[in-house]
Amino acid sequence: MTLGNVTTHSCCPSRDAVCCADGRHCCPKRTTCDLAAGRCINNEVDVPGTRTLRLTPAKQHGKKSTPRPVTGVIVPCSDGRSHCPDGYTCCVAPSGSYSCCPLKDAVCCDDHVHCCPHGTVCNPDRGACQKGLLHMPWSTKVPATPLS
Repeated sequence: MTLGNVTTHSCCPSRDAVCCADGRHCCPKRTTCDLAAGRCINNEVDVPGTRTLRLTPAKQHGKKSTPRPVTGVIVPCSDGRSHCPDGYTCCVAPSGSYSCCPLKDAVCCDDHVHCCPHGTVCNPDRGACQKGLLHMPWSTKVPATPLS
């Protein structure tokens, strides 16, 4: 994204995502942005439970980016030691610590790496989220922030 003469980079929490025209949001692979509705569209069909994902600013010097609350509201994780930004869901990570799914009330997949929109199920055979016959890309979680 370009701000004046300076180009900055942002990270989308969804792997192989599509960047939206506003430079502040993104959608999962194989979908398009509907900025007016704040949703992601799959082949002109509204995908239930999906929404555009807010980009997280990239950290410099190779540091991993961590989610930051936009509104100051946090979602505490059940370990009592970490939290996620408002609109995210706490999920257990492979290490046993917590990570943040960039979807509200998400389904945490059993692989402890991915998550799906509310009302869908994780389909590890397809590497996607499923609702009936509809398949959509699943989201990749990001590390949770320690409570201070």
